[in-house]
Amino acid sequence: MKTSQPKILKLDEQQLVEQFFESTQLIGMVSDLPDYELCWHLNQDLNTNFRVNLDLEIAWKQNRRTYFFTVFEYLDARLLNVHYLYNNHKQGMALLPEVKHLNYIWMIKGPYFTTNEREGLLMDLKQLPYIRMAVELSREELKNRRNLIL
Repeated sequence: MKTSQPKILKLDEQQLVEQFFESTQLIGMVSDLPDYELCWHLNQDLNTNFRVNLDLEIAWKQNRRTYFFTVFEYLDARLLNVHYLYNNHKQGMALLPEVKHLNYIWMIKGPYFTTNEREGLLMDLKQLPYIRMAVELSREELKNRRNLIL
């Protein structure tokens, strides 16, 4: 009797990336404020509730060094969206090198964040004196978007 070889299951990394980024929107920002101070101001001015989440901190290894990128999290219970604010810079490294000119990446995950809400958020951010630039990012154009997966 011949025994069959067990099937080897392969993880489809591209499918996982696509699933993670379903129902997400991304905004890139430039600000001179440190991340904790930026979040404090956003919480005050935009009625958000960003808090650092050390469990989500991204450890990235390169050239025998490990860089830790801080992630802040805020759950909008009213619309059931989760907001993440990534610090894109750490000790001269960029989490998303293709947008290294941006200090922060704001990701909104959830099906209930409309185009109008995104445009309103962008307008609000551009009015804040500590935000030098805020732009919508296309997740398809970010070749290193895997680095944002939590």
